Amino acid sequence: MRAVLRYVKHTMRPHSLSEVTHTSCCLAADCRWQVGPTNDGDLADDAAMAHTGHNAGHDKFARTIEFVAEVVQAE
Repeated sequence: MRAVLRYVKHTMRPHSLSEVTHTSCCLAADCRWQVGPTNDGDLADDAAMAHTGHNAGHDKFARTIEFVAEVVQAE
């Protein structure tokens, strides 16, 4: 008996109908500032940078970027 094994490389990518959602929250002690969810990544970035500009030491953020992904064959 012989077996033929075939390996096909796959990758993950955002699904074409998926929307990307961005959220951020400041990690400074006792700060409850957050932004999102929003589909505009630039808006989320600008809001975080503005927060840092108005609050010295508030320069670290927990950031989440979510989207539906699909597995496809690598080209």
